[in-house]
Amino acid sequence: MKTLSEVKIKKVFENSLANVRAGKMANVSGEMLKAGYSKSSARALKVKQTKTWQQLLDSTFPDDRLAEVHSELLNSSDQRVKKEALHMAYQLKDKYPASKTKVMQLNAELNDLTGE
Repeated sequence: MKTLSEVKIKKVFENSLANVRAGKMANVSGEMLKAGYSKSSARALKVKQTKTWQQLLDSTFPDDRLAEVHSELLNSSDQRVKKEALHMAYQLKDKYPASKTKVMQLNAELNDLTGE
C-alpha cells in the first residue's frame, strides 16, 4: 500500500513528465506546490531526493533503454527529437557527472571559507 507521500511524489512526477511531453519545462517545483508541498520543499526539489522519485525514474527511463536509444542516435543521421528526449532523460537521472563535479567543487570552496 502506498503512503500519501508516495502518492504525492508520483503525482508530481507524472505531471512534470506530462509537461515535458507537451513541450514545456518540467516545472517540478511548481508541480510540488500544486500537490501541497511547502515553498521551501519545492525550492529545494525535495521530491527528487526520495527513493520513490528514483524508482519512478528507473521504471520510466530504464538504463538499458537509454543505452539502446543512445546507440540508435549514434548510428542515425537526423533524430533531433529523440536526441532531446534522451538528453532530458539523462538529465533527470543525473547521469551527467559534470554537474556533480561542480557541486563538489562548490562544497569544497565553502568548506575552505568556513574552515571546516
